[in-house]
Amino acid sequence: MTQTSDLSGFTLAGHQRRLREAERLMEAEAEKGGRQGGLLARRAATLARERLALGEESFLEAQRARDAQLRMLERLHNQFDLEDLKVAREGLEQGEGDAAEVLFAELEERQRPAVSRAAWAAHQQGLLAWEALRLADARGHLERALRLEPERWSLLRDSAEILAACGDESGARRMRAKALKAAEAEFGRDSAEAAEASGRLAASEHARGDWAEAERHYRRALASDEDLLGPEAPDVAARLAALAGLLRDQGRLAEAEEALTRALRIGRGSLGEDHPEFGALLSALGGLRRAQGRLDEAAELLVEAIRVARSSVGENHPILALRLNNLAGLRRAQGFFAEAETLYKEAVKIDLEALGAHHPGTAVDMSNLAGLYEEMGVDMEAEDLFSAAEAVFREVHGPAHSLTRLAAEGRLRAARRLALEGISSPRASDTAPHGGRSSVRRGEIA
Repeated sequence: MTQTSDLSGFTLAGHQRRLREAERLMEAEAEKGGRQGGLLARRAATLARERLALGEESFLEAQRARDAQLRMLERLHNQFDLEDLKVAREGLEQGEGDAAEVLFAELEERQRPAVSRAAWAAHQQGLLAWEALRLADARGHLERALRLEPERWSLLRDSAEILAACGDESGARRMRAKALKAAEAEFGRDSAEAAEASGRLAASEHARGDWAEAERHYRRALASDEDLLGPEAPDVAARLAALAGLLRDQGRLAEAEEALTRALRIGRGSLGEDHPEFGALLSALGGLRRAQGRLDEAAELLVEAIRVARSSVGENHPILALRLNNLAGLRRAQGFFAEAETLYKEAVKIDLEALGAHHPGTAVDMSNLAGLYEEMGVDMEAEDLFSAAEAVFREVHGPAHSLTRLAAEGRLRAARRLALEGISSPRASDTAPHGGRSSVRRGEIA
């Protein structure tokens, strides 16, 4: 039985309407949920806002996922009543996966003796729940699938992404390490799947601070992509940029410059100078120039990266906020406080509208603006912004996370100065240690 998928009812407007409804429901659940359930609901609401902010890009990704799910349904044509299949298919074509998820759940129950088939059904349920932003359900489905097939690459890969979305970065890193081994066993060491798994694991190791392991995996993924896709492919430029970021973090600036220069040459030829990914490369080189002390060159590159973002993703996109933050940080370091304030405030405004007040990216914006106000001696505004950022970081990352501590330290410093000036502050307390001024690192440059 062959069916041509019809996604004519799956529209951008409908996709965004469902995301807004999911955001509303998750925010309501976060308000009434307990500590863990409320946190997962808040993360789901944040994911909904992120997908909304991506606009058509998110819609196209959802279309691809729905097409894949429709193909999965067609494999069940001799397993279920045709009317049930029709209802599930029509639901998917409208962007609703509930009926399809019911069928996959029934199939899993029927196929328990057939381990591989049952694992496949649980995996499909997990993907549908993930698409619907039901993080706890998605995690549960994938855990069941992995108990049945613990060495399946696609299960390990998707499980790692869901763990990361749930805030379990250490669990995601371990799962990515398993996914790499599974990809090598299932497809071969030199396969595209192994390269993808190696790149994902490299990013986890980089974030954890294991630079030697991160470099090993970044270079492996880069070499594989060069062999599989060719040395001038856009994916090669992205691998080079990731490697350059790691090298810069280690202070290996000449090596980082070599990698980024090559990435820019590839990006210019394969993507064009108005592509958002080329803008990311410009921003990365701007960050490197700043680290090298070549501040005027850094500013030129970051201004150009902002221009690319405005023209390619629009005026209200988190990517633009990220680029504004990067230039603001440079201007702040140069002592151009008025310009830095304007840039930071525009970034805060964009992310508040696109991501919401509870998103950690918005909190980074607020913390950076607070740090600027602290340097300017505007302590009341600094305390308010540090306090708002601290609340988000505490909820998302926990009280011991470095971002939470930095924001708490900034809040306390501002409160103490206000007290010395005779201005009372209801937020002042001694719940966080005293520390020096800090600027939160965000995005493509440090």
